[in-house]
Formats: sequence, C-alpha cells, structure tokens
Amino acid sequence: MLFILLLCSQLTVNLEPTSQVVRFGDSFELTTTISNPQQLTLAGYQLGFGWDADSLQMPSAPYVAPTDVLQDLFMFNAPPHGSGWASTPLAGDGIGREYAFLLGVSLSASSYFSGTSGNLFRVPFIATQATQQAPVSFTIDEFANEINQSTIVSDSSGSSLPVTLIDANVEIVPNISVSGTYQIGSSFSLELHDEPGHNYWILASLAPAYINLNSVMGTLLVDTTSPSFRILGRGVTGVSPSVISRTIPSNSNLVGRTAYFQAASGTGADRRMSNSCQFAIL
Repeated sequence: MLFILLLCSQLTVNLEPTSQVVRFGDSFELTTTISNPQQLTLAGYQLGFGWDADSLQMPSAPYVAPTDVLQDLFMFNAPPHGSGWASTPLAGDGIGREYAFLLGVSLSASSYFSGTSGNLFRVPFIATQATQQAPVSFTIDEFANEINQSTIVSDSSGSSLPVTLIDANVEIVPNISVSGTYQIGSSFSLELHDEPGHNYWILASLAPAYINLNSVMGTLLVDTTSPSFRILGRGVTGVSPSVISRTIPSNSNLVGRTAYFQAASGTGADRRMSNSCQFAIL
C-alpha cells in the first residue's frame, strides 16, 4: 500500500524521532522532514499529529532551526503550548492522546524550497514511565476530522500537492509484558525490555499499589507489603530482552486471584520503574 502511495505522490513528509528507544526520563526530539525528489517549488505546509501525553511530555514549544525550510512564518497550537481545540477538547487536556497542529510559510520567492530534502520543524519530548510494552505512536492527521484541518503541502501558487505521510513510533523502556495460559500448574513468561547493562528485579504480588516513589524512579504499581509479594527474578539487561519463566502453583485457592508484575531496573539515581502487567489466574 505504501509503495502505491509513493508512486502517486511526489512528496513525502516523515516524522522522525532522534531515537526509537528512549528510557524513562530521557529527552529526545521529533523532527519532521520532507522529501522532494522531483525538486518541486514548495511555499508552505500545515501538519497535525497526535501523541500520547500519558507517556510523553512536551517540555517546551515546537521550534524551527536556522537550517529548517519554509519558516518565514511559523505558527503552532500544541497544548500545553497552545490553547487547544474547542471542537475536540480531549485532544488538549493533557491526558491520553494529544494533538499538535503546525504551519510554516515562505513569504517570498527567495525562501521557497526546491531542494530534494529538508527539515520542517522539531518538537522536544521527555519520556515518562512506560505504560505498555508496545511502542508509542506519533500519528499524522489523527484528529484532522475533528479540527477540520488536514496536512497540506503547497506550491508557490498555493495549490495543494499530493503527499505521502509517514508516522513514527518510540518504545519507552524499561517495560515489561507477560504471556502464558495462566492456569494453576501452568507456566508463564515475563519479558523485560531495557537498555543493556542495567541490574533489574522482577517484582510480583497478588495486590496492586500506586505509590509515587519520586519523579525520577516513577510509581510503584505492585504491593510490596502484601504477604504474597515475591521477587521472581533478577539479573542484568543485555542486548536481547530479558525473559524469565515461572510456574503457577497448583493451588486452587489461587483461582480467580490476579497476579501483578513490575520491573525495577537500574541502581541508585539510574533506577527506573517499568509499567505493570497482570493476569487473572484460571
């Protein structure tokens, strides 16, 4: 499908994070690039994209660097750096999926862009505690229908040109997931993702918690005061995911209970808490 779209369009707008794997607390930038292999003369653009505010914070406003193109006039509405959207207030409330809308215009022929590739703008982000193992998406035009504005790239006459839009993803680490059949007497596996070289501990409990340890470590999501609390495994993260497998005891009293898991990865100021995962015992 993407191949067909590329044949139909002469331009590609691409969201590109400076890193596709970011650790809780790390900063990165989302750069928007444009590919123009036909060297068409471009005069402006408008672009909207959505992201997950529960996983990513925008600490400062979007900006253009001196080498970015189509920047004589640069404007944006990117909550919390903007007023948000009356038509879809949930896209600017700081919870769940958020939306940014940006535009850049060249005001004279001398600043039109006809190169083969260039950067449009950059957006700073900070990764917060992982909420899942799946990557977090940046999705172009996610709320385009709600705000009645779609992504457009225009030429010097103001005509909209066909364009292929490419989204982006980042994975926030440490993160953890569980798989298995979850019946008493059966086995399950926990998979931890993190950068290599971090000491880790896999925590388990039959009771959840929500204790904010601090802004660096994050939130403890399993009850370490419960009699059921266990450290299921420990080790050092490597290049590949860390996987541990365990067997659910053949105890009928466990049926219907929920098991909760979380990883603590790193030591000292480098320690970070992962997301939690869980399953109901059958």
